[in-house]
Amino acid sequence: MTDFINKTISQQMKYMAKKYPNDVMVNYTDRDYKRTWKEFDEECEIIARGFLALGLKKGDHISIWATNVPEWMLTFFASAKMGGILITVNTSYKVFELEYQLRQSDTNALVLIDGFKGTSYVDIVNELCPMLKDSEPGKLNNPMLPELKAVIFAGDECPAGMIDFKSLYELANNVSAEELEEIDKGIKFDDVVNIQYTSGTTGFPKGVMLTHYKLTKALNLTML
Repeated sequence: MTDFINKTISQQMKYMAKKYPNDVMVNYTDRDYKRTWKEFDEECEIIARGFLALGLKKGDHISIWATNVPEWMLTFFASAKMGGILITVNTSYKVFELEYQLRQSDTNALVLIDGFKGTSYVDIVNELCPMLKDSEPGKLNNPMLPELKAVIFAGDECPAGMIDFKSLYELANNVSAEELEEIDKGIKFDDVVNIQYTSGTTGFPKGVMLTHYKLTKALNLTML
């Protein structure tokens, strides 16, 4: 479908939610998370409004440091709906690699889980931002990472200075659906929606910018 590939990811989601509202879009077998297309589209719009309530805006960079958890998907699609640019962070990164990517990408908000394979993401972030624990959530001020203002925690027992991912559902009440819709109208299919970093085997990793169109084509979603 040529028409489908020329839509933004948000428009594609709305199309699927309208055409297959009761069909299962995602079903995690290792946790209690199952959503239809309609339910998932609506939930992503709530998270998108939560991001806007934090002060994030169209064109801002949202990094995600997590494994295959529901919050990863919610962050990506919600970011696409409010015009954000999702930046994927390698789950094996250590402190110096994360610092380089956050600084080089001008990350405005970081969404993370507690850790993976014995590596504590929370400890690494606190090492990079020792002032985070004493910061008002969403108002981080780190001269080494001047663009990073919000650290969002996806998990239980949110650490000091971070924003609980679950609180985004409540924060969304501060931004109307109409406000999000107006922003959504200004997003184009050739806007950048995702930045993925190379392995860096021949030097420092470099960010590859992907538009809605390029990402859709790469994932072969035209078959829907």
